[in-house]
Amino acid sequence: MQDKTGFQQDVDNSNVEDSQLETLRRILIGKEVDKAAAEIRAESREMVSDVLSEALHDREKKDGSVQRIIQPIIAKSVEKSLISQRKDFIDYLYPLVGSLVRKAVSVFFTDFIEKTNEIIENSITAKGIKWRINAWRSGISFSEYVASQTFVFKVEQVFLIHKDTGNLLKSVVADNFNEEDADLVSAMLTAINDFVADSFNRSDDRTEQHLDTVKTDDFTLLVRQGPQAILVAAVSGNISRKATSQLQITLEEIQRIYLTDFKEYTGDSKPFETADALLQDCLLSEVRDEHQKTSKKPIFGWLLVVVMLGIIAWYSFAWWSASQTINKINKLEQPPGVLIQKLVADGRYDIKLYALRDPAAQEIGEWLSQNSIEQKYINIAETPFISIDKKLITQKISTIVDEYDTIDIDTQSMALAGNLQLNDYQILKARIDRIPGAEFFKIDSQAIEFIDNEIDLSENNAVNEQIFIRLVGEISSIQIGFDVGETALSPEQSTGLDKVSEHYNNIERLAKKLNRSTNLVIVGASDSTGERGFNQRLSGQRSLVVREALIARGLKPEHVFSVGIGEIELPGNIKTTRKVLFNVMFAELND
Repeated sequence: MQDKTGFQQDVDNSNVEDSQLETLRRILIGKEVDKAAAEIRAESREMVSDVLSEALHDREKKDGSVQRIIQPIIAKSVEKSLISQRKDFIDYLYPLVGSLVRKAVSVFFTDFIEKTNEIIENSITAKGIKWRINAWRSGISFSEYVASQTFVFKVEQVFLIHKDTGNLLKSVVADNFNEEDADLVSAMLTAINDFVADSFNRSDDRTEQHLDTVKTDDFTLLVRQGPQAILVAAVSGNISRKATSQLQITLEEIQRIYLTDFKEYTGDSKPFETADALLQDCLLSEVRDEHQKTSKKPIFGWLLVVVMLGIIAWYSFAWWSASQTINKINKLEQPPGVLIQKLVADGRYDIKLYALRDPAAQEIGEWLSQNSIEQKYINIAETPFISIDKKLITQKISTIVDEYDTIDIDTQSMALAGNLQLNDYQILKARIDRIPGAEFFKIDSQAIEFIDNEIDLSENNAVNEQIFIRLVGEISSIQIGFDVGETALSPEQSTGLDKVSEHYNNIERLAKKLNRSTNLVIVGASDSTGERGFNQRLSGQRSLVVREALIARGLKPEHVFSVGIGEIELPGNIKTTRKVLFNVMFAELND
């Protein structure tokens, strides 16, 4: 217990001593520290501003941390400003963006016209031809000769060379200049510079001499020496003092910014990749006075633009015209039997029309003319096909019927009316049946009056079958009427019996062709007046009278049967039941 108490006392004594030492330190040097800190703070801004660019460059080169740190800070600041002041940014940027877009379009268009005019002027005009001849005689390219005639001077290429090793660190070239082999030029200049330094020293103080200017037929190489770097400019023409000063300023700026890189240089040029912007400042040029003062109107350029716009307008109008025609055709109702597959613009005005057309359909050209469509630029490619369009089938049937002067057809009900010989009817029916799709139409021929007693049998049993069924129906539709209690035939009834006889004779001829047996059944009937037994006998007598009349007209007795069915009770007028009806019974014969 005593040990613990003694340990606690030692700790307390130590804390007291530390506190006393801290108090003594503040008494002795506290004022001097505060004074030094104040002086540092006063001069820190100037000190930092002198080395800020170099420090940022060195740190970025060392670990790339400057970009990583600054980029998110800037991005976050911009994002925060956009969120908090969105409306203000829109107001600020809207006129700026519009102005930039308009200016960019204007600059592009103006530059395009000027360059086009320059190309045409330098290539086609008398001056352009003269320059080409002079360039050929001088043994230089046309572009170089144009530059020599246009500029007082122009810096075509700039080289940054490491002084001690002669290695090329970076080079930039002007627009439209063929870049030379920069490494080869660098090595050549270094070799020449070393030769001058070694061979042409002053005898008194042995001051080292350096290359300052190298002249060739085409260029002047202007050389500026620095402690660690050499800056070389390839100049065409006579460079101005201002441009020479710019070379020296740029060299000094490069020496200052890349000082550490020069000292640590081991052959890797990668640190100097960012020197592009500084070297670009040296690509200067000065235009001759006559080119500055003369404001040429780009006549050739504008003429070319007008021609191009005219061609574009012509093609645009042709395309628009073809599109309008295609749209108009697509909106038209196609004639029966014509199926337009596609319409394709073919060239400037031409249109290719692909269609299927039934041979019986209206001509496509005629259809287009009816709808006031110019056919001059329309090429029609037809493919024949058989249409089953109902309108076209009706049209085909009407065309066939129109060949017969004695009959007409109602295209709505498809009913035939008029008089026709049976042979002609057979031919007509066969032609209609050969029309594809005609089977969907029921041709009503009951209103036709046949004017021939006999028919010519067809070799086509399908046609014979149709006529056979029609004649059976014709006989079934004939009725012979009687007065009350009468069995005698009146003269008016002879017409009906003549038709029955005529039709049945034809039926028998067709039945032989169709290998059938036929019989005619005559059914007599009476109304309900009088006694039922009497009416039964009366109906039988009426059927017998009609049978005898038909046999007298040439029908075979063994195929004619009569039967009386007595009274038929029907509501309404009982007169309609005092009649004789006909029914043809037929059956297929075994071979």
